[in-house]
Amino acid sequence: MRYLLTLDVGTTAVKVGLFSEKLDLVSFAIQEYSLLTPKLDHVELKPETYWENIKKAIGKVLFESKVVASQIVSITCTTQGETFVPVGLDGKNLSSAIVWLDSRAKSEAEDISKKFDKQTVYSTTGLPEINGYCPIAKILWIKNNFPALYVATHKFLLLEDYLIYRLSGRYVTNPSLMCSTGYFNINTDKLWGDMLEFCCISPDKFPEILRSGSVVGEILPEIASEFNLSPKTIITTGAMDQVASAIGSGNISEGTVTETTGTAQVVAASYE
Repeated sequence: MRYLLTLDVGTTAVKVGLFSEKLDLVSFAIQEYSLLTPKLDHVELKPETYWENIKKAIGKVLFESKVVASQIVSITCTTQGETFVPVGLDGKNLSSAIVWLDSRAKSEAEDISKKFDKQTVYSTTGLPEINGYCPIAKILWIKNNFPALYVATHKFLLLEDYLIYRLSGRYVTNPSLMCSTGYFNINTDKLWGDMLEFCCISPDKFPEILRSGSVVGEILPEIASEFNLSPKTIITTGAMDQVASAIGSGNISEGTVTETTGTAQVVAASYE
């Protein structure tokens, strides 16, 4: 029997599930954490908090299931959207993760909105507007207020991207996660060049875009040892948690509507 390990890294908790190849749930664990609010409109979390709680949850799942590590063939992440981590050339985080609830970049969002009206933003990104919660506005906030941090940043990684890098050593992302950033063109599945040019943000500071479910590579040997997993375990791209939730609820055909209640209440509708 082969098994699939899934990591669902949400706003205040990580959920780890171990599934059989028939998609039967074998074992499940939850680890909770608290967000940091150092000042008004700032919501952050140390990246290591995610990592350590993932490690604990995986340990619980392995202990309770008694599954042999060599039988676990893949790890897939689903994560909260918009939360991102700036990392340097060595791949180490340069600051705390800026969580999606953070709204520090209101002024930057207003400047962007003067250039790109709501119709242009919607038709290009699918977002109703650019506001202080959008990653594009927050990255511009970093550039304006902490230029040294911007220059030192090798990649701005969304949370799933960051975890995949820690697991595999590769910088990759996926469209379902990128679609709420404000710098992704949903019509081309590429970075929105006009937006990045206006903000004077280099496209090189973002990871390679792969389709959801793509094989990224094998887990790094040192991480396999840390997590008590096989070094042959495959890492794949996943999806934003709300996208995964909608699909898991059967929302895969036109006319279907689902609702998810958690830290955020999300209504999802499928259409062609």
